[in-house]
Amino acid sequence: MKDEKYLELLAEKYPTEQAVCREIINLKAILGLPKGTEHFMSDLHGEYEAFCHILNNCSGVIREKVDLLFEETLSDIDREEICTLIYYPVEKLEMMKKESRNNEEWYRVILGELIEIARLLSSKYTRSKVRKAMPDEYAYILDELIHVQKDEDDNQVAYHQNIIDTLLELDSADAFIEVLAALIKRLAVDHLHIVGDIFDRGPCADRIMDLLMNYHSLDIEWGNHDILWMGAAAGSEACIATVIRNNLKYHNIRILENSYGISLRDLTLFAEKLYPDTEPMEAALKAISVLLFKLEGQVILRNPDYQMTDKLLLHQVNVQNHTVCIAGTDYEICEETFPTVSFDPSNPEVSYELTAEEKQVMEGLRMAFVGSVRLRQHMNFLYQKGSMYRIFNGNLLFHDFVRVSYAGVYGQELPAFNKVYEAELADVNRLLGNTDSTVSTETSLEGYSGGGYVMGLSDRAVTEGGGIRNTVVVEESGLYNITLRYQSSQAGEASIYVGNTAVTLDRVNKTVSLQAGDGWQEVTASVYLQKGINVVDLDTTVPAALDYMRVRALPAQDSSTTIEAEDAIPEELEGSIQVAESDGASGGKYVVGMKGAYQDADYLEFTYNAPEAGKYQMQAFHSNEDLAGTHPYNIKIVDKYAVVEVNGQSDSPKFKLVEQDPKLYYFVDCGDHDPSTLSEGDELGSLNSVTDQMYGVDKKAGYSWGVLMIDSNEVETPGVGDMDPVEGDKAIYTNYQKALSNSEGAFADGQSKEATFRYAHGQDTAGINPRYVAYKFELDPGKYDVTVGMSNTWGNVGSPIVTLSAGGVEDVVSEPYSGGSKTLSVDLTSAETNSSGKVELTVKGTTKGATLQMTYITISESLKENTVSLPNGGIASLDPEDIPDDIYIGELTDGFSWLIDYRNLKNDTDRYFFINTFSDDTFREKTITLDLQKGDNTIRIYNDNSWHITYGESDSGPATTCLKNCTPNFDKFVITPMALNSAVELEEEYTIDVASTEYGIASANQNTVGENGEYTVSMIPAEGKEIVNVLVNGADRTDDIVFDEASGAYQLKISGVSEDQKVQVYFSKPNTSKDSLKNLYNEYKDLEKGTYSTASWDLFDAARSKAESVLNKDEPQQWEINNAYDELLAGINGLKDIENLVYFVDCGDHGVSTVTKGDDFGRNNSVTDQIYGEDAETGYSWGVVDPKGDYDTEGPGLEQDTGVYTEYTWASEYDQVNNVAQDDLDKETTFRYARGQDTAGIDPRYVAYKFELDPGKYDVEVGMSNTWGNAGSPIVTLSAGEVEDVVSEPYSSGSKTLTIDLTNAETNDSGRVELTVKGTTKGATLQMTYITINKSVEAPVLDRLEVAAPTIVEYELGEELNTDGMVVRAVYSDGSSKVLTAEQYTLSGFSSDKAGTKTVTVSYTENEITKTASFDVTVKKRRL
Repeated sequence: MKDEKYLELLAEKYPTEQAVCREIINLKAILGLPKGTEHFMSDLHGEYEAFCHILNNCSGVIREKVDLLFEETLSDIDREEICTLIYYPVEKLEMMKKESRNNEEWYRVILGELIEIARLLSSKYTRSKVRKAMPDEYAYILDELIHVQKDEDDNQVAYHQNIIDTLLELDSADAFIEVLAALIKRLAVDHLHIVGDIFDRGPCADRIMDLLMNYHSLDIEWGNHDILWMGAAAGSEACIATVIRNNLKYHNIRILENSYGISLRDLTLFAEKLYPDTEPMEAALKAISVLLFKLEGQVILRNPDYQMTDKLLLHQVNVQNHTVCIAGTDYEICEETFPTVSFDPSNPEVSYELTAEEKQVMEGLRMAFVGSVRLRQHMNFLYQKGSMYRIFNGNLLFHDFVRVSYAGVYGQELPAFNKVYEAELADVNRLLGNTDSTVSTETSLEGYSGGGYVMGLSDRAVTEGGGIRNTVVVEESGLYNITLRYQSSQAGEASIYVGNTAVTLDRVNKTVSLQAGDGWQEVTASVYLQKGINVVDLDTTVPAALDYMRVRALPAQDSSTTIEAEDAIPEELEGSIQVAESDGASGGKYVVGMKGAYQDADYLEFTYNAPEAGKYQMQAFHSNEDLAGTHPYNIKIVDKYAVVEVNGQSDSPKFKLVEQDPKLYYFVDCGDHDPSTLSEGDELGSLNSVTDQMYGVDKKAGYSWGVLMIDSNEVETPGVGDMDPVEGDKAIYTNYQKALSNSEGAFADGQSKEATFRYAHGQDTAGINPRYVAYKFELDPGKYDVTVGMSNTWGNVGSPIVTLSAGGVEDVVSEPYSGGSKTLSVDLTSAETNSSGKVELTVKGTTKGATLQMTYITISESLKENTVSLPNGGIASLDPEDIPDDIYIGELTDGFSWLIDYRNLKNDTDRYFFINTFSDDTFREKTITLDLQKGDNTIRIYNDNSWHITYGESDSGPATTCLKNCTPNFDKFVITPMALNSAVELEEEYTIDVASTEYGIASANQNTVGENGEYTVSMIPAEGKEIVNVLVNGADRTDDIVFDEASGAYQLKISGVSEDQKVQVYFSKPNTSKDSLKNLYNEYKDLEKGTYSTASWDLFDAARSKAESVLNKDEPQQWEINNAYDELLAGINGLKDIENLVYFVDCGDHGVSTVTKGDDFGRNNSVTDQIYGEDAETGYSWGVVDPKGDYDTEGPGLEQDTGVYTEYTWASEYDQVNNVAQDDLDKETTFRYARGQDTAGIDPRYVAYKFELDPGKYDVEVGMSNTWGNAGSPIVTLSAGEVEDVVSEPYSSGSKTLTIDLTNAETNDSGRVELTVKGTTKGATLQMTYITINKSVEAPVLDRLEVAAPTIVEYELGEELNTDGMVVRAVYSDGSSKVLTAEQYTLSGFSSDKAGTKTVTVSYTENEITKTASFDVTVKKRRL
């Protein structure tokens, strides 16, 4: 039977028929009950108090129930008191006690009311569920009182009355009220939904989490801020940096340091070092912001499939100009210093690399986040109760949303990459030391696109530091058509460079011919661009005008050849090279990294037939997830490298290794505790049978060797080490030379030869100097290599040396070393022999330090001459004198061979480094340029062992653990010509870009259109809205719209296309009523100019006049009302009060009696510029001060010029056309500059103004510019008598505002303070653009709301609120105000369910300050 298994399971829980019936009855009864109340909350953002309040009042549910029960019997105040008691019982009871209102009668009444509320709320649940919600200590009493029946007999009434009496007698009423209030809130909400964003901004997200963890029933839909914290707790450094930045930005570090124990000390100390003149928390914010840019950049760079390269901003920063380039436009940035960022145009990725200190700071923060117990508890709760989304009661719950729509037209391929780069927007190269540019933007030729075209590309070539530069970012590597639109009167050439850097400027991909002609022409080249960032430079050989560069992706071509890595394994290496499988690899297979070798390395090899000789680009698809050991705060990723050898040509160093192993004669493990055994990896020499002994004959070969006692008082002391004798210890001891024996672990056998040692014992106290450890060996005459290991575990060995000595030959002495090993060569061929015909060689280590630790000795056959030791154990047959200058072969540290091939660091080497991909299954591409001959080319790829990485460093020395070299894993190789001989011809294809305003949908029927082609735009306005205007490339096509009944859409057909299409569709906005316009107009119809700025007043006055004109019409068009309202609202909110403007100086203005549009005179000046002196109208003295007091100059003699000139400060003489001074330039364009001060010996150069001011506090804004690029780093100083100078940070453009308090400054005879505003620089000159001085006032804060009630204030039951005519105005502490739009405020309190007077509350929040206002409306019963 199909359901038999289910019935068996049910039978376990309901074994009898009666049990089944009982459960069915119960479930059916529950289905008859109302659904429990669900409470939805979102965007808590750490605001604990607000969250608690909303949770306590259950978003109005409790107030609703109180009103339902007591609206007819209790006043509004009484009902509010009941609600407050439920929300905050402890606080309200305390207040009642202070007011002496908590008498017995009040208790009896309030308990009865609370019980009635609880009874009402419990009615939608089963008694079982209600009982479970009650606290155990009062469950019995609560159950009895809540379920009191109206028709109880006298016994029951007395019973329940006695419960209340007893509560009062025992003074338990307060506790019972608290429990009852909690039960009411518990029953008011059955289930809580937290729809995202518990964390950030507010200070107490941790307290919210604690509260939620004790809530009876809830679920959480994670918000973006919650996921951010989850990522931070999991150790994501990018998430950690974002969390810290958010909390610093909102001045909320308590949650980090106090709540979660995450210390920001290391960050703040690090930040204070970087920004010593900045307040600590502000410095920390700067430091973590830069870290965040870097870490986010790393994520983006690691994941190109995110398609977020447009968010990579650090490498777009121009530190000299203090700008950042975003989407081709330069924007000024506030921050002027980036001490931890490396800017290398040739390698943008370096900007996103963390410094060592940044890595240390981030690792400390990461460990703090991961290790926080309380944070982990909170995150675990988020995991347990949360999810990205949830379906509950048929509703889909999620936080915010990402709107996903079709990219382009549904069902059609997206347009291929096709982008125009306007020449006038390109970067102008000033490289190789050039400080100027020959390139200029011009507009005299007709028919250009954009804002002009450029000239001068032939005056300085790219290779000389000139030309223009574009950054082209493409999603896929391959061939692209680059089309240049130009005009030239001479025939010539244009060169396209791809991949240049700031210093390497010769990477020409293609040179194209330019034809002479009168009009605009195009020339196209098909060139290779790599995935990601491509630097494209352009120059010409003739003075051509360049309009733009278009980059367009080519469709799939036959120009590329793909070679699978597994197909490139030579037959003879098939058993040596591994092939692995991966879903991420092309064809499912890849070649595992091949080991590096000095000679005969494993390799991949394939043949490529090049159609022409020249440059080709090879995409190498690679992966690598290797790490270099472990580290307390760094993830030590390893980048691999490989040699790409073409046709047998490579600059890889060639070594011939010594094949045979040298013969080993002695191996001594000094201080070994069991000389009869060997540790793993060691072997005895041919002349010794044990690893250690006293000097004497070895039984193996009859040669004598061993520990040599030198001092006359030295004796052998068997078994006597530093501890009591240990059973089984077979080490060799003398009183002055002991085996390590200071702990039980030291006696363990099998330790490595570097761990055990023989040391100089007690020699310092015995007066033996130098201290020593010595061995003697019998050897046959000949040449030997002697390797002696040393250690310094106690840190007191000083600088030991090793001496090899034998009769008849000169001693061989090592350099000092205290760790590692050294190999010394000694020639004993002619040495003195003993009676047995053997040479006696003494190996003696000596030191001036307290002791000496000798670990091991090996004596082996001397290697043949002209050999060198290499890292990783290689020995090469190579005359050291023949080593090339750019290869270093020597030691990294004492006894550690090392090789550095500096050619690896060059741009033109054939060895390439491949970035770590963090997974063997994640393949990324690297583009490698190959120089190929026509026909077959053999390409071999291997690792030549010429670049080495070590790890395991300590404070006392460099890393000495050497990683084994190998190539990265390889998937495939794709070879493409760098450029085609002839460009691929493509049919013209123009992109279609459709954009629309709100309140409608607009789309095209295709993504692209061909030459002279056509397409259709469909438009569907929202209900009640209409199409106002349609522009196609700026031309109005509204009248061409037709309605298509079949589709129900309005359509516009565009034909004869010959350029890219930009379609803009404007739908009507929500209509504004005439009453709303009238009320807004009436509020401001009598407003006078007063102290408003002229510019803002003119805009307002024009809008007011327009509104008046519309209102005077009997039946104005709806669009007229809408526009009039919008313009009047903008005019009102745009009014700028300049009551506190004391001075406005337009430095270098050429028409001082007028101000430029948007500016106003200050109350103390009647002209915009003057020599220091009394103002003709105001009586206050002010003006420019010459550095040498020389005011006798006529200036440049421009016509119609009323500008001010002194000998050493001039208004810019370049503000003229045909020698006529211009008087319509804005204040940022005109300037006064330091003229001739550098040659006059005025240092620093400066421009200064002086102003008379009444005592008080002032804000002084000073504008600067640097159009000539020689202003250096100017500062501005404010100075006055008896007050401390105020000095700005350096800045050469933009403006800075400084505040100075002149309240107690020295005054002149007129009772005024004389303030000097002085800009100074060490640069060649200084450009000061304007000065404004305002009286300082505190920033206004929101004070109140004022509401003009809507036109309609009477409603019938069921009608909706109509806000036509309502005006809501926010008023601020300084008396200023602004009119709010409907989107800015919220309305509450209106309901037309019941008749009566309703109070509608208007709420508005700004900068965490909330103000409310209200108005009353009346709801009446519907008339029959």
